[in-house]
Amino acid sequence: MIGVESRYLDEDSKGRHVGLAFAACVGSLIFHLLALLIVTRMDFYTVWTHESKRPETKPFKVMEVKRELPAAATVTKPGDPVQPISLPKQADVMGVKPDEVVVEPPALPEDKLAGELGIIAEPSKPPVRATWEPRQEILEVKNQVVADNTAPLERKKIPRLERVNDAPDFLLPVERDSAKPEAASTENRSFGPDWLTKLDVPGGGNGGGEGWGRRAGPDSLLIDQARSNLPPDIVNAIKVEGKEFKPIENFLTAEIATYTTLTDPDYGYFRIEIKRRGPEILPVIPKDVLLVQDCSASMTDQRLHFCTNGLVLALSEIGPQDRFNVVCFRDRVDTCFPQWASNTAENIETARNYIGEIRSSGNTDIYSSLQDLMKVDPVPGRPVIALLMSDGYPTMGLVKSADIIGVFSKLNNGQISVFSMGTAQTANSYLLDQLSYCNRGDSFIVTSGRYDIPRYVQKLAREVSRPVLSDVKFLFSGGTDVEVYPVLTSNLYLDRPLVVFGRYRKSVKKVAFDAFGKAGEVDCDMVFDLPFAGAKSGGKDIRTDWAEQKIFHLIGQYARRADAGVMQEIKNTAKTYGIDVPYRGKFDR
Repeated sequence: MIGVESRYLDEDSKGRHVGLAFAACVGSLIFHLLALLIVTRMDFYTVWTHESKRPETKPFKVMEVKRELPAAATVTKPGDPVQPISLPKQADVMGVKPDEVVVEPPALPEDKLAGELGIIAEPSKPPVRATWEPRQEILEVKNQVVADNTAPLERKKIPRLERVNDAPDFLLPVERDSAKPEAASTENRSFGPDWLTKLDVPGGGNGGGEGWGRRAGPDSLLIDQARSNLPPDIVNAIKVEGKEFKPIENFLTAEIATYTTLTDPDYGYFRIEIKRRGPEILPVIPKDVLLVQDCSASMTDQRLHFCTNGLVLALSEIGPQDRFNVVCFRDRVDTCFPQWASNTAENIETARNYIGEIRSSGNTDIYSSLQDLMKVDPVPGRPVIALLMSDGYPTMGLVKSADIIGVFSKLNNGQISVFSMGTAQTANSYLLDQLSYCNRGDSFIVTSGRYDIPRYVQKLAREVSRPVLSDVKFLFSGGTDVEVYPVLTSNLYLDRPLVVFGRYRKSVKKVAFDAFGKAGEVDCDMVFDLPFAGAKSGGKDIRTDWAEQKIFHLIGQYARRADAGVMQEIKNTAKTYGIDVPYRGKFDR
C-alpha cells in the first residue's frame, strides 16, 4: 500500500516540477530582458587616479617686503603746509573737455531733402540734339579790350582758323612715304652742337626746309591739348614752352604690333618699339657713368670679389668722350675721384686699383648713398647713368623699401637713370626693380650663381654704353581712350630699343604721339601717326605686358603716397588680367 502511494506521489511531483521549471524560465527571460534594457541606457565610467610627481622645490623664506612708490608720487608728511590747488588747471589736466554743443542744426541747401517737408529739386531737361555734334573749340580774341602798350610782350596776331571735320590729332612735317633712310647725310658723324643742322631733313620742322622752330599749323595746338591729359609731374618736367625742336622722324623707326581678343570686347592692346634706322644716322652722345657698389658686410668678401671683377669689365665699356666715377657705399659713401673723371688710361688704372682694394664691412645705408649721387654736376644733354650692384637690404638709415623708392624717385625726377643688379637670388627685388622702373632704368637679379656676376655686369654696361637720345618724354593723343605705360620711359640707346605698351578703345583707329628728347645740346622731337589697321599682329603677351606695366606704375605711385584708391586699382587690375601682384606683402604698408 505504501508502494502504490509513493508511485502516485512521484507522478504528481513531476508535474509540479515541470510547471515550476517553465515558470522559472519565463521569469528568467523577463528578468534578462529588463536587465538588458537597463544596461543599454547606462554609461560606465572608469576613473583612474594618478598621482603626479611634482618637482622637488627648495623651501624659501620671506625676509622683508618693501613697497616702492612711483617716481612721480609726492609723499605729504604731517605738518607740511597745504598747497593751494588751481581748480581750472586740475580740470584741464584731469578732466575731458566736452564737445561744443550744437545749438542750431546746420543749414541745409535748398536742393537737398530735409525729411518729408523738404524741397525736391527737379532735374534739368537734357538738351535735344538731332545729330552728333563733335566739339571743336578755337580760342580767338575778336574784340581788343586792352591797349597794346600795356602788354609786357608784343601782341601776336593769329589768323582765323576754319573748323575742319575729322582733323587728325597730329600733323606730320613730311609725308611718311617720302621719309627714306637715305635722305639723311652721314658726312658728319662726330658729335657736335651743329651735327643736326648739317643733316638734310626733307621738309624741315616748319615746312620751309630750314628744320628749326616749333611745328607750324594746328599741330602745336593739338600737342598742347594732348599734354593736358598727362599727369602734372610729367607736364611740368617737359617744359617745352618757348623751345625749338629738331624733327627726327626720318632717323628713327616706330614698329607697332597689336592684339585683340573677343574676351575683351572694349579694348585692344599695342606695343610700340622705337629704334634707329641705322647705326650711322644718329650719333652716339657722350654720357656720365656712375659705377655704384654695395660694400657692406651683407655682401661678403666672396660675392664682392665677383662684383669687383664685373666693375673692372664695365670700365672697358666707357666711351672715349664719357666721364665716370666709382662709388663704394656701406654706412658711408666713398668715391674713387672727388669729381667726374675723363676716360684716360691714367684714370682707368686708378679706378682699377681702387676697385681692387674694396672690402666688405659695416652696415648698409642705401638711401643716403643714393642721395649722395644727386650731388653730381650734370651737364644738359649728357645722360647720367648709375649701375647699382647690391643685395637690396638696408640695415640703417631709411630702411623701408617703399620710403626709399618714393623719396628718392621724387628727388631724382628722372635726372639719373638707375640700372640695378641684384647680386643674389634672395636679393630684395621690390626695392631694386622699383628704383629702376621709377628712374628711367631696368633691373636684373642674378639667380644662376655668383660666378655669373661679372658677365652680367659687363652685359648691362654694354647695353647702355651708346645713348642717342636722353630725357625722353612721350605725349599720346586720344585722352582716356589710350593708356600707355611706362609713363616715364628710359632713354633711347643704340643697343636697347625703347618699348612702350598701350591699351586703346576699339573705336580708336590709330595712335599718334609726340616724343621729346635731347641729342646733346639739341632739343629734338618726333611725331608718329600709326594706324591700327594693317599693323603687325602680336600675341596675348602684349595684353599681359601692358597690365604688368600698369601694376608696376601703380606700385611706384603707392610707394610715393600710400593711397587706398591706388591699392584697390592694383588689385582690380591684377584680378581683371589674371596676374599675381608682385612683391605681395612688401609694399602693402
